[in-house]
Amino acid sequence: MFQSPTRVERWRTKVCRHISADRWENLLAHSASATPFSTQSWLRSWSATFGCRPLYVIASELDGTLLAGIPVLEMPIHRGILREYESLPWGCYGSVIMRNDSSPDCIGAVLTRYLNLVLSPLCLGGTVVDFAGNSSMLSNAATSVGDNFTHVLKLGRPLEEISRDYDYSIKKNLKKAERNSVFVRDANAAREVEAYCDLSDEVAKKYNRPPYSRDFFRNVYELMTPLGHARFTLAFQHERPIAGTLHIISGNHIFNWLTVSNPSFLDLRPVEAIIATMI
Repeated sequence: MFQSPTRVERWRTKVCRHISADRWENLLAHSASATPFSTQSWLRSWSATFGCRPLYVIASELDGTLLAGIPVLEMPIHRGILREYESLPWGCYGSVIMRNDSSPDCIGAVLTRYLNLVLSPLCLGGTVVDFAGNSSMLSNAATSVGDNFTHVLKLGRPLEEISRDYDYSIKKNLKKAERNSVFVRDANAAREVEAYCDLSDEVAKKYNRPPYSRDFFRNVYELMTPLGHARFTLAFQHERPIAGTLHIISGNHIFNWLTVSNPSFLDLRPVEAIIATMI
């Protein structure tokens, strides 16, 4: 009996420097494994700040439809002669992106293509982040394998049900924030992004860590917020910013990334107020 070729038999893999926004957004919109850190605007923010170049390791149908992919940042080293590759740097959450109706074999093919990229003689190394657990095939070639976790809260349910998951102490803290005139809203001007950066610097100083790049946050604000892919949310007391967070957004996913606060105002519970507002 003659059988027409299946979808699995009609795709190919390659590494692309450029992919149109329409094609990439179409993949993200039809993938349960896509996260806010998969967007092109996130990659552009990194590129504009640190000089790295976006790459896409993809599997696609012959007509160009994307079936799976890994967004990668290529970092030139030694005047661009050598390079390193980062998939989802700074502990970002995500996995290999796969179109919902595609074969899981696409993931293996994309990971194999990424491994070939990293094993190039001109490559000093690379990382891949895969919270879905598909990257075990790379472990034999890796010099190190690490475990990490993130908290995922399902919001597709009534607010009353979500609130029932709060224990008494959190509810008490939210009432304390309200009593102390703590209110929350999104930043609507560049100067408020600078206020967020000031808070970030204070946290870095408290824990004796290097500060995060202000230019990175500025680029996120300029490149991502107009597209609805990011927003800076601040907690105020009497118009003074006392805490903040950066929300990274894509589709029906929102990621609470790098929450910061003024140590002198922690007892007012501004962080809890921000999280409650996000929910």
